[in-house]
Amino acid sequence: MTLEMLKVSGLRSHIYTSLAILMANPANIAELEKPIETISNAMNELSELPFFRPTECLGFLLKEEKEDKLKLMVEYTRLFVTAHPKAPCPPYESVYESEDRLLMRNSTLNVLDFYRKFGLSLSDTFKEPPDHIATELEFMHFLTFKEAEAWRDNDKPKALQFLRAEADFTLNHLSPWVPVLQKCVENHSEISFYRSTTCFLREFVEMDTSFIKWAAKNLADNSDST
Repeated sequence: MTLEMLKVSGLRSHIYTSLAILMANPANIAELEKPIETISNAMNELSELPFFRPTECLGFLLKEEKEDKLKLMVEYTRLFVTAHPKAPCPPYESVYESEDRLLMRNSTLNVLDFYRKFGLSLSDTFKEPPDHIATELEFMHFLTFKEAEAWRDNDKPKALQFLRAEADFTLNHLSPWVPVLQKCVENHSEISFYRSTTCFLREFVEMDTSFIKWAAKNLADNSDST
C-alpha cells in the first residue's frame, strides 16, 4: 500500500505542476511539449486505478503541443488579462464567487491562509493574487509532493495529514470554480489550446477529488482498526 501510494502521489504531483505551467502566462513557458508529455505519461500510469480514466479532453490536449507560442501569448492576454471592456475569463477564484466578479474577496484570504498554514508565502516578484489558478494548482503540487515524501519515509500519519489537506483544498477551492472557469473558456477562447487545457483540468480535478476522498477515508479506517 505504501509503495503504491508513493507512486500515485508522485504522479499526481507531476500532473498538478504541469497544469500550473500550462495555465500560467505562456511568456514564462520554455516549451509546451514537456508539461503535456508529463501529463500524458502520468495519466497512462494512473489509468491502472479506476479513478483515473483516459478522457476525450486529454486526447484534445495531446494534440496541442505544437501550438505557436506567440499566438498563445496573445490569446492568454486577451482571455485572462485584458480585453475591451474587460477580460472574459479572469483566472482568479474570487472573481467567480458572485455576479459582480470582484477580486480579493473571502476566498482569496482563505487561500492565502491555507498557504501560510503550510509555511508558504508568495514571492515578492509574484504580481498575481494568491487565488490565481496556476498558484492554486502549484499548491496542490506542493501538497501531493509532501504526501509522497511522507510515504517514502513510511510516515502514514503525516501522509494522511496531507491527504486531508488536499481534500479540504479541492473541496473548498478548486472543485467549485474550475468548472465555471472551464465553461467560460469554452465559450470565449478563440483558439483550441485553452479550451483543451481547461477541459482536461476540470476532468482531472474531478477524478482526483474522488480519489482523494476514497484514499483519505480508506487510510483513516485502516488506522482506526489497527
